Amino acid sequence: MPFKEIEKKYELLDSDLEIIRQNFNFVSKKQIEDIYRDTQDFYLCKNNIWLRQRNGKWELKYPC
Repeated sequence: MPFKEIEKKYELLDSDLEIIRQNFNFVSKKQIEDIYRDTQDFYLCKNNIWLRQRNGKWELKYPC
């Protein structure tokens, strides 16, 4: 069964970042390389669909 991902983005306030700095430890840093693909008229991007190669592995993200 393929991996499924649910993602929700939040904008953090400076006070939120300070709480994170005070209460959580840095674990590791990871660098990724993304290559995005689209049509000449940007059909995918305009429809919030993202076809990419992440570190050599193909992924497709689309709205549910």
